[in-house]
Amino acid sequence: MTDPMELVGRLEKRIAYDRAHYPPVDPLFTEAAACIREMVEIENDAIQKRDGLEEDLYQAVLVAYRRGAVDWTMLNYPQWINAISAGREVCPPAPGAEA
Repeated sequence: MTDPMELVGRLEKRIAYDRAHYPPVDPLFTEAAACIREMVEIENDAIQKRDGLEEDLYQAVLVAYRRGAVDWTMLNYPQWINAISAGREVCPPAPGAEA
């Protein structure tokens, strides 16, 4: 699959080329590039928010574990139990996620 920002770059190059050689530029290219750029920015913001929320949740589960909720942690957050019992302060990446 093509990286969305690579696609934006290709569209912007086409726009620049068309402006130089075939004025006026088709507004569809400009609109498509702007739309893709905006969608990528929205997706990046959502990813950052999700990662922040996951880290906050991990810290809350870590506190609960330290206060005696060991069984609850093992039942509800088995993916984190090894990291928590090892005393890691930072949430490990989700399985299959890019590190």
